[in-house]
Amino acid sequence: MGDEERSQLSVEPLDSGFSQNGGVLRGFTMPGLMQLVETDQRTCLVEIKGKGLQRGTIYFEGGEPVDAASGSLTGEDAALAMIGWETVDAFFLEEPADKPTRTIESTILGLIMEGMRIKDEQNYDSLMDETDRDSPKNTGGEQMSGLKQMVKDIADEMDGVIAIGVVGMDGITVAAHNPTGADMDVVSAKFAMVIKLVERSVKDLSNLGNFEENLVQTANAWILTRFLDKNYYLACIVSRDGTLGNVRLVAKKYLEQLQRAI
Repeated sequence: MGDEERSQLSVEPLDSGFSQNGGVLRGFTMPGLMQLVETDQRTCLVEIKGKGLQRGTIYFEGGEPVDAASGSLTGEDAALAMIGWETVDAFFLEEPADKPTRTIESTILGLIMEGMRIKDEQNYDSLMDETDRDSPKNTGGEQMSGLKQMVKDIADEMDGVIAIGVVGMDGITVAAHNPTGADMDVVSAKFAMVIKLVERSVKDLSNLGNFEENLVQTANAWILTRFLDKNYYLACIVSRDGTLGNVRLVAKKYLEQLQRAI
């Protein structure tokens, strides 16, 4: 990266004054925050506070990430590092007088996918440092294989399946079956944001109970999403030629098995 492309942002210690410049969002994941900014097409400078000494800054223009900084990291490297943080507080600051030079070329979805891939690899390496690779306790691969088979079994019992998957609240598909070749990753990333917004709206309404499922109807399909736990949901995309009642029945039938599998 040339000097002219280096990040113009800097990371300063956070203090209570930042919250006065445009609002604070607390307890978000970075993928969720980035998708929210993208949906609103906001132009903003955001100071990110993670756990401990995790600090970062990211600038968006029209909902697109332009520049980022975190410690000695800049540009896409900084954005990818922040995506791996568990939960963050976001402080929306005044826009800089001089707009930063673009150092991020990837889309938000591209950054999220790459950031989560890096995080998964780091978690795997950490696990391998503590557990022998040949240990019978290392059942992650078997567990994932079983979950994928279960998703396929669910699809086989539903009519008109376009795609079906188990998705994390960070928008990453954990296991999927898409016989039509639908891009499940795009659906997962977008609907994770929808699920979070609906969940927050339901929590604001008293005496309605917990949010269980959401149904979106288009001209050609139904998209049913159902909570498995606070971290995962089941997404079912079926043709309008199928039977909605069948989709709901099968999803409910496998609910406890999926909860145990994840």
